[in-house]
Amino acid sequence: MPKPTPVTTRPSRSGGAQTAAALLRALLSLTVLALLLAGLPVLLWWATSLVGPPGVAALAHLLSTEDSGQVFLLVLAVAGWAGWACFTGAVLLEIAAQLRGRAAPQIRGLVGQRAAAALVGAVLLALPAGTALAAPSAAAPAPAAVGVSASPI
Repeated sequence: MPKPTPVTTRPSRSGGAQTAAALLRALLSLTVLALLLAGLPVLLWWATSLVGPPGVAALAHLLSTEDSGQVFLLVLAVAGWAGWACFTGAVLLEIAAQLRGRAAPQIRGLVGQRAAAALVGAVLLALPAGTALAAPSAAAPAPAAVGVSASPI
């Protein structure tokens, strides 16, 4: 009777690659979130200061003078600020919902809610992976009881 051939299995290396990919995705998502939440306001502030007139009195004067396209550019800057505020609100809503383990309510007109959910989800998904990468500590064997016999009386 022929002997069955033993099946050998190789240890899977995909677990480490998946963890590295998840960490890379989380780092990229965190970078994009930081740029959108912190870098975009800096850019908008700079652009608004170039386009907008200094002071409220100059703004009233801007509306009463000949149109040079400055009003349109100022309206675009205000739209940019409104979009950034909506996206920031969506990110805060998603963080709170995902930390509770629930789906965030879909608010009509909230700009970028799906993008915020994807970015926040990628960042929060990698958080437990950092602790899973730590080497598990070897459990100490239970000390043998001294002076206790194992045989029943």
